Amino acid sequence: MRKLVIMAVSLLVSVAIPARDNVGAKNMKKELEHFKAASEFKSVLSHRGTGLYEWNFKYTYPKGKADDHKLPAPLVRLEKAFADNIRYSSSMFVLPQKEAGRPFGKVSFMWPDAAYGRVFFNFRIDDRDNFRYLCFEESDNRRTSYMLTWHDVEYIDSKGVTWRMIDGNVVELSGTHWRMVEFIEDSYRDNLNKVASKGGNQSEEYINLREQMAYLNGLYSEYVKDNRQMDCDAVAYFISKLAADFKGNLTETQYKAMDEELSALLDITPSGARYNIIANAKTVLNGKTFHIPDGDVLFESVSNKDLANRNYVKLMFETYDMSELKEYGTFNVSGRTDRDIRRIFVTDSKQTFADTYAVQVKDGKFSFSGLVSKDNPVTVSDEMGREWRLMADSIPVVIDMRTGVMSGSETNMKLGECQLRFKNIIADRQKYTVSVNGSRRIVDNEGYEALCDSLKRIEIETIGNCDNAMVAACLLADCYSAMSYEELDGLFNGFLENDSNEILRPARDYFAGLEKRRPGMKYVDAELEDTAGGKRRLGEFIGKGYVILNFWKERWNPSRTDFPIYKKLMNKYGDKGLNIISVVIGTDKDLWKRYVDKRGLKWTHLYTPFEYDGKSVLDLYGVRCIPENVLIGPDGRIIASDIYGSELEKKMDEIFDR
Repeated sequence: MRKLVIMAVSLLVSVAIPARDNVGAKNMKKELEHFKAASEFKSVLSHRGTGLYEWNFKYTYPKGKADDHKLPAPLVRLEKAFADNIRYSSSMFVLPQKEAGRPFGKVSFMWPDAAYGRVFFNFRIDDRDNFRYLCFEESDNRRTSYMLTWHDVEYIDSKGVTWRMIDGNVVELSGTHWRMVEFIEDSYRDNLNKVASKGGNQSEEYINLREQMAYLNGLYSEYVKDNRQMDCDAVAYFISKLAADFKGNLTETQYKAMDEELSALLDITPSGARYNIIANAKTVLNGKTFHIPDGDVLFESVSNKDLANRNYVKLMFETYDMSELKEYGTFNVSGRTDRDIRRIFVTDSKQTFADTYAVQVKDGKFSFSGLVSKDNPVTVSDEMGREWRLMADSIPVVIDMRTGVMSGSETNMKLGECQLRFKNIIADRQKYTVSVNGSRRIVDNEGYEALCDSLKRIEIETIGNCDNAMVAACLLADCYSAMSYEELDGLFNGFLENDSNEILRPARDYFAGLEKRRPGMKYVDAELEDTAGGKRRLGEFIGKGYVILNFWKERWNPSRTDFPIYKKLMNKYGDKGLNIISVVIGTDKDLWKRYVDKRGLKWTHLYTPFEYDGKSVLDLYGVRCIPENVLIGPDGRIIASDIYGSELEKKMDEIFDR
C-alpha cells in the first residue's frame, strides 16, 4: 500500500473556497518569507516568467554529526505549512521520496498569452524527490500555487570527505494569466528512451540489412547462373521489400556499400520489370541516407556544459569541412552499467548528420558495433547522464560507465585517464550548486568560480603536456570556449601549433574571433536594422560614452540571462553615458519586436542576419557564440569582451563611480 501519496482533491475539481483573499495563500506567503530568511541555507532566485518565482536552496554539512539524519528546521516548518494549509486549497498533491510506482514525472504550466503566443514552464520530478503542491483560488480569478521539491543525498568529494546535502526549490506562481496543463505521467527517463528509440540510425537494423542483403545477393547470383528465372524474380521482390521495410537511416558509406551490391546485380540483370524492381530498391535506400555535403557547413552546438562559462552556457556556431569527415569505420564498444539502465546511447561526432544509436542494455551489460566517422570523437552515455568521449579507432573499447575504467587503444586509454581526472573535479560542483527539477543552479558563486578556475587550470596543463596529439585535440575541442585569448594562444603556439586535425577548426575559428575583439582594438562600424525597420550604424553610438555591444539569439534562453542586469545598468548609468546595443541574430523579426516591447527592454535593439560572409557584423567582431558582450569605450576602442553578469556589473560600477 502506498504510504503517503495523497490526492485529496482532484486537480480538475475545485473546492468551494470563498473567492476572496485566500487565508491559505496568505499563510504560505508568510511561511515562504520565513523560509527564505533562514541562515542555514544557500539560495538563489530564478524569475522564470511573469508571476513565477523559483527559489533554489541547498543545505549541506559533513557527515558524522549526531543530528545528520534530521531535516533542517526551516524545511520542516515549510513542509508543515503545506500540510496545515491543505484545507484552504482547491487542489493539492503530496509525494514522498522513493515511493514505488511514481505517478508522474513532470508538472507543466502554460501562459496562453505571451510574447510567443503560448509558453510552457515544466518542472521535472525525479525518482528521488519529495514533492508538495498546493493551489489557492483568490479574488478576481487570481490563482496562487506553491510547490516544494527536495531530495536528500550523500556525496563523497574529490578529497574523500562525505557530505550530506539537501537540494531543493520552492516555487510561487500567482496571477490570472496561467493555467496548469497537466501532471505528465511519463517520467523524463521514459521520454528520453522513447525519443532515442525513434527513427535514428539503429546499429542492429543496419547490420541486419547488410547481412540479409548479402544473403539475397548470393542467392540471386546463383539463380542467374542456373537460369532459374522465377527464383530470380522472387529474390528481386524480397530485395525490394527489404529496402522498403528498413526503418533506420544510412550514412553515405553504408549506402555506398548497399549501392555497390545492388549495382552488381543490375549488371547481370536484363532490362525489364525485374531490373526496375532492383533499381527502385536503390532509390528507396537512397532516400533513407544522410547525404553529407562537400565543403564548409555551419553547425550550432552547445559549449562545454560541465563548468565552462559559469552560468552562461554558450550556443556555438561551428564550421567544419565536411569533405574531411566522410570516411567511416566500424566502432566497437561494450561494457557495464547499472542493472536498471535500459539503454546506452552512442553518438557520432557532432560534425556529421548521423543520429544517436540507441543500444539495448541487458542485466547491466551492453555491446555496440556500428559505422561512425573514423578517427573522430564518439560520445557514449547512459540514462543517468554519465558520458565518456572515445576516439573511433579500430581497437574495441570495453568500459565501465560507472567508473570510467576501460581497456582499448593507447589513445582511448589516455583519453579516458584525462577525462576521469577532469570528472573528479567537476563532481565537486555538487557542493556549490542545486540540482533539482531537471536543472542545475549555482548557490555559491565564490566556491563555483574557484572550482571553474581549478578545472581550467588542470585542462590547460593536461592539454599542454599531452604527448598524444589526437587526445590533446579531442580534449581542447570540448573546452576551448571557456578559455581566454592568452590561454588559447599558449596552446596553439605551443604543442598544437602544427596540428591540422579538423575537430580543432571550431577552436581555431573561436581563437581568431577573440583576436578581433581584444582589448585595445578599435571598434568596427557596421550598418544594421532597428525595430522600426530603419538603418542604423554602430558609429552613431561611439564617442558619446560607453557602449555594451551584446549579441544574442531570441530563442536561446541563456543569451537572455543578463537582460535584468541591463535594465539595472540603464537605470543607474543610462543618463551618465551608457548605451547598450543588443544585436539579435537571425530570428523572426515580428517575434523579436514583440519580445522587446512586451519585456520592456528599453535600450537599443538591432538585427543582423545569421551569416558569415566576411562582411557581416558577426565576422567583424569574430562572434562564434552567444551570449557575447563587447565593451567599447568613448575613444572607440574595445575595453573588454566575454564579460557577463556580476563581472559586467562590477566593471561598470568601477567606470562610472570612480
